[in-house]
Amino acid sequence: MRRCLLTPLGLLVALSGSAWGQSEEDLATSITLEQTSIGIDNCSRWASEGFSVTGQIKRTESLAYTLRLTWSTGEACSQDSNDTCPGTGNGSGTDVECGCLRESTGTPTEVRDTDVTLRGLLGQDPCGADRPYTEVNFYLDFYQKVDGQADATRQTGPAATVAFDFERPAAPTGAPALSNAEKALRVSVDGVSDNDVASYEVCYRRATGLTTDSDAGVDGTTPTNDSLRAGFDACTSVDSGDRKTRIEGLDNGVVYEVVYAAIDAAGNRSANSPVATGTPAEVLDFAEHYAAVGGAEHGGCSASPTRGDLPLALIFLVGLVGLVRLRRHA
Repeated sequence: MRRCLLTPLGLLVALSGSAWGQSEEDLATSITLEQTSIGIDNCSRWASEGFSVTGQIKRTESLAYTLRLTWSTGEACSQDSNDTCPGTGNGSGTDVECGCLRESTGTPTEVRDTDVTLRGLLGQDPCGADRPYTEVNFYLDFYQKVDGQADATRQTGPAATVAFDFERPAAPTGAPALSNAEKALRVSVDGVSDNDVASYEVCYRRATGLTTDSDAGVDGTTPTNDSLRAGFDACTSVDSGDRKTRIEGLDNGVVYEVVYAAIDAAGNRSANSPVATGTPAEVLDFAEHYAAVGGAEHGGCSASPTRGDLPLALIFLVGLVGLVRLRRHA
């Protein structure tokens, strides 16, 4: 499975190489698409979401140069550096789709294109049944023209990538581990051996006797994340590191079914794990337990025992409980 980066407003990756004394830290390109790893369920949304692409040079030179933003479904465009935007760059030997976004001249420090959409760039739906794309890369060209000809020194490098990930994580093979609590269940889940898992989702419901199996045999176009939940509407996210959670607000004495699933960086959900069942139960504290076995005293000591008195107080308390039990059985 492709491992992708998930970033909230901004992916910044420096370009490589050098030109006219520029180091790789001096040139960078960023994109503002909120999610740069596109999954099955969210593909249509993000393909239509507008975002900006910005190329920046962090220091200026005395000579004039050109900054140009380009995109490609693979390696950098084979554009002739004498070309100007807009234009396609399907040069000799290049079988990828690519083109120019924006160009600026006159020793700029920044070049930007706004309201870019993946569907608009590609000219078709990248989320269709054939799903022809794995990624869209953005590049920054940095070059100088001398007498109308491009200088031999020209820098092009990968700057930012939007990846399409249509593969779901493997389903967990074991059921979640449960322990009962008062009006709650403590849940612990095993990790899934998939390096793209970003989190887990624990789902629960009152026991219904219905099937809890996801339809995991359908290919990647279906089912959706929601249908993979197989009727479990109440779900909570669990950190991939800790893998523990507590389900609150349940009813004591009621049997609940619990499953979990793996979620990857693109938001793709796996099928459900096997089901586990648990029953929240009332938990008695000492006072409640004492009363339950017939203890008549209600407490109310006016002073706390000193450290040296604690063993004696404990012996007295244990003896008192034993005496109550003997009287009940007399």
